Amino acid sequence: MYGIEFTEEQYQYLQEYYDMCLEEEDLKWNVEDIDMRGALVEKLFRFLISLLCQQFPQEEQPKSPLCYFTGVLGIHRERRGFRPASNYTKEMAAIVWVARLLFLEYALPKYPYEHLGLPDRKHYPKWGWRMEDIRREHMLDGSDSPFNAVVRLLKVGRKMGEQERTVL
Repeated sequence: MYGIEFTEEQYQYLQEYYDMCLEEEDLKWNVEDIDMRGALVEKLFRFLISLLCQQFPQEEQPKSPLCYFTGVLGIHRERRGFRPASNYTKEMAAIVWVARLLFLEYALPKYPYEHLGLPDRKHYPKWGWRMEDIRREHMLDGSDSPFNAVVRLLKVGRKMGEQERTVL
């Protein structure tokens, strides 16, 4: 209805996370069950990484859940229009900052993700090469990733924000 299209993998991750949350709710969130909470955190991490690492042709970017979400952030509900770019870029910059942290954890996890089968950073003898592979595939300008689309929107928003300030 809204143009958001989760991949089958993303939908599966969401369903698994939701099912685990329902299971936890039935168990009344046992604080002692660290393993269950660890599994929940890992499932959420896997879903977020799948959003950031989604590959698609440039013309399909609006169908990415991450791109859709950043577009919605620019809407001002009370004014029934768009927010000024100078106001909107703060949220975009926060998304970029958090995405970079998630990419860093994905590339070189401090601890192994046992439920996901991801090894810790000791598994990668050359950390720089591992990080460079992730950066090239998902973070560079021109890559077919939602992160690249968000960074481009942020750049446009900053330029527009500068123009707004000079007009005032």
